[in-house]
Amino acid sequence: MDKLEEEVNDFALWLIAKQQPVATDLRRIIAAIKIAGDIERIADLAVNVAKACIRIGGEPFVIDIRSLVSMHQLAADMVSAAMTAYDREDASLAAQIADMDRQVDERYGEMMRALLEMEKTDKEALAQMNVLALVARYIERTADHATNIAEHLLYLVKGKHYDLND
Repeated sequence: MDKLEEEVNDFALWLIAKQQPVATDLRRIIAAIKIAGDIERIADLAVNVAKACIRIGGEPFVIDIRSLVSMHQLAADMVSAAMTAYDREDASLAAQIADMDRQVDERYGEMMRALLEMEKTDKEALAQMNVLALVARYIERTADHATNIAEHLLYLVKGKHYDLND
């Protein structure tokens, strides 16, 4: 992903230098640069989640992880929707991503509260709780990057900046 981001950035710079784009074309190039950065960060976060899973290994979970699983599914759906919205230049689909992000944030809060409650009663599970907290954070950040992609698309399509993260 790092290499692909570099390729997008290099091509964008070449387009700017050689084609001297204006208005919508320049917004399209800038959006592509920013989206490439968000996708690269999502890939980094996915690697972090994979490493965390390896750390947990085959141990049974110390808490109910349904909120985490739900967060993961929502975040994956957000990334998919953001890419579809970008591909179709669909501003209405991009705007829907903000609602999904709020749902991820709610589940993140549920997960963190559950981990804090567990910390009070089971100090021996602290190592896994820390890893689960990191995974929850990585997933929440993935959702934020998907929201950023939607914002970049809205800028491309409408020509003004929107903040979907409230």
